[in-house]
Amino acid sequence: MKQQNQSTNSNIVSINQKRKQKTSSPVWKSHSLVTKLIVIALIAISGVMIVGIGNQLQQANQLDQKIEKAKAEKEFAEKQKESLTQQVELLQSDEYIAKLARSEYYLSKNGEIIFSTPNDTAENKAQQVKEEVEQGETVVKVTTQNR
Repeated sequence: MKQQNQSTNSNIVSINQKRKQKTSSPVWKSHSLVTKLIVIALIAISGVMIVGIGNQLQQANQLDQKIEKAKAEKEFAEKQKESLTQQVELLQSDEYIAKLARSEYYLSKNGEIIFSTPNDTAENKAQQVKEEVEQGETVVKVTTQNR
């Protein structure tokens, strides 16, 4: 009977031990599950942040390109403004207007004959007149006097 008692006691002890193991296992498993969820959440948050940073860098590069383009356009506009300002100043000069009219529209003074060569285009003549006025030179045309 003692043996039976001992075997019953050992069975009770082994059952108790199994219960303790069973109750402690889910707690450990739940900690493991929570840890896994936290790690997965951290990885997901890190991924989202990396993608966000990548997008911001791309936008910054695009803005840099737009800034460079705007600077180039500004420089071109300033050069164009300077050129137009010079033209306005020249057009306020009666001497320049007279030379321009003579070169573009072949107007002549009394007794002057104007000869046109193949290189005489309106653009070339206007540029020549502009350069001559800037340098203070006078336009010399081939002239003949009426005899």
